[in-house]
Amino acid sequence: MNQAVDIMREIVESLNLKVKITSVTPSGPNFVWKVCNTQYLNTGAKFTLNGNPYRVISFVHNQSLTVSGPSIVPGDYSLAAPFFTHGKFEAVTNELARQKVTDWNPIVWMFELHRRNKPADVLSPFESEGDVRLFLMNTSNWKDFATEDHYNEVIRPLSNVAEAIYQKALRLIGVTDLDQFDTINHAKFTTGGNGIAVTGTKVLPDTQSGIEIFMSLPIKKKCYC
Repeated sequence: MNQAVDIMREIVESLNLKVKITSVTPSGPNFVWKVCNTQYLNTGAKFTLNGNPYRVISFVHNQSLTVSGPSIVPGDYSLAAPFFTHGKFEAVTNELARQKVTDWNPIVWMFELHRRNKPADVLSPFESEGDVRLFLMNTSNWKDFATEDHYNEVIRPLSNVAEAIYQKALRLIGVTDLDQFDTINHAKFTTGGNGIAVTGTKVLPDTQSGIEIFMSLPIKKKCYC
């Protein structure tokens, strides 16, 4: 039986996150890029395009990026997919604590456990049906950010990735819609309230904000060789 975690990993790691630069304008020592989608990039983000390192000085969501780094010509460039991990709270926390924070931000954490069911209809094209719970997170400044800053700097950028996950899931699964794709925004991702536990502290070994996703993930029969 195909495993939901393998399907979800493929969805995340095969995301085609494009930064389409339509114009490049010098701005002092930096450059202003007009873009169609800023993806998950936000203020201070370090990233690589076409093998060259860049840092975001400022941005306007899905409109422009002011960056430091070498000059670049307009065109379509691929941005690295988020880091994917899965497991229970303690196991994932311990695993990430052994790595540099910059190595796993932004992150898509598939929370376990997940119940899978065989469809009642024997003629169903699906091998199994069930839901998954994801946490799509990025580092945020808990000390200085107001709530709106968490939205502008983390939640709105990550909404681009949430949409990309939805569209990629449709194509990979081979359906026109998902029965469920519900989201909860977390300005400061803590363990209190509707979080993982009830201590009210940070969840992962970093101060983060982001989007929690509940999505259906049916798995087709003989989907993979």
